[in-house]
Amino acid sequence: MLLSDAVVDFMAYCEVEKGLTPKSRKTFGFWLRAYVTWLMSSGYDAPALEDFSTATVRKYLYHLSGQHKRPRTIRCGMTVIRSFGTWLCDEIRAIPENPALSVSLPKLDAATRHLTTDDQVSALLSACERQSDPYRVALSRAILSVFVYCGLRRQECLDLQTADVNFVERCVVVQQGKGQKRRVVYPHPDCLRALRDYLAVRPRDSQLTWLFLLDRSRRIHHAGLKVMLDQVRAIAGLKDESWLTPHSIRHNTATRLLRAGADIRAVQAFLGHANLATTAVYLSCDEQRLREIANLTAIKPQSPKAHSVLVPTDAPPEPRLRRAVRPRNPAAPKR
Repeated sequence: MLLSDAVVDFMAYCEVEKGLTPKSRKTFGFWLRAYVTWLMSSGYDAPALEDFSTATVRKYLYHLSGQHKRPRTIRCGMTVIRSFGTWLCDEIRAIPENPALSVSLPKLDAATRHLTTDDQVSALLSACERQSDPYRVALSRAILSVFVYCGLRRQECLDLQTADVNFVERCVVVQQGKGQKRRVVYPHPDCLRALRDYLAVRPRDSQLTWLFLLDRSRRIHHAGLKVMLDQVRAIAGLKDESWLTPHSIRHNTATRLLRAGADIRAVQAFLGHANLATTAVYLSCDEQRLREIANLTAIKPQSPKAHSVLVPTDAPPEPRLRRAVRPRNPAAPKR
């Protein structure tokens, strides 16, 4: 069996049986095709299952490391190859064991994250109002409000339908979040107000059910969202801050919830995380909070009397101890 045919069957398994999202399937397909292409360029004209071995997987790991890729990027690719090996071994039993399990993965490097401040988020919302087209004003303000007040992922926002906004219950329903999970988000009234203003100018004759539209016949996709955010950043004077993305705004939402005293379990449900450890990564402290914590670490000097034992003034006096008197010996001469 050719390795490329096994990859095709594995991708069908990921779609039908595992139910992976299109984005996850795209990532899996990219890494597996890259591995097969590397095998073909390394002398394996038609790679077969026999060529999927520990030796070739380890050499491919060294190849990725030689391209100066980040360790977390290499781990992503190797994790996909491990999943492929597990499917070959456990699901269809085409190989006796998973050869990728014997290859050690590099340690994760420290992630570099730019913290999005509340002032930057406020500047982005204000910049929406300074556009010339009224429809663009309502559209960009509604989309940014969903990111800022709901903490949605980019794809979750783009996949919203008009029926997912419930003004009676004052909630936004995410039908298919990460992992095909459904959740209900109760946003701030400002977000609902922005959505109501957008729906008032949304094309009424459109046959599309998507919430956010570029016009009556086109929904907004990733490219259109990027162009819109770039324009808003430029108006806000944040053109050079290219890291101001929906994901960084999601981090800011989690930080604001934590600062307001929200329980971490509630934040986990709000963001739609399966693991609490993932939520902990999103909860980053801002500079203002770090400055406040610095004042709490001060040690107050104590007076010398503070180290002595203090006796309450109303305490009864301690009884005096009498010296023990030895009994007199009758035989002893009197003095």
